[in-house]
Amino acid sequence: MPALDFTLHTHDLVEISIDGVGTMRNPLTDDRTALDWPAEAIDRPLVRRAHRAYPHGEQP
Repeated sequence: MPALDFTLHTHDLVEISIDGVGTMRNPLTDDRTALDWPAEAIDRPLVRRAHRAYPHGEQP
């Protein structure tokens, strides 16, 4: 893997393009709470599964 000679900052736009597929664009954020879900999904998979099934809390 090559050494990286740049630094990313909040609000930078990261783009990944794949020919024949398309381009994904995501702005960088400093909101670390947006990254809480992977840890919760690992620590509490059943809670995460329920949230996906009923994202607004409504359950049958």
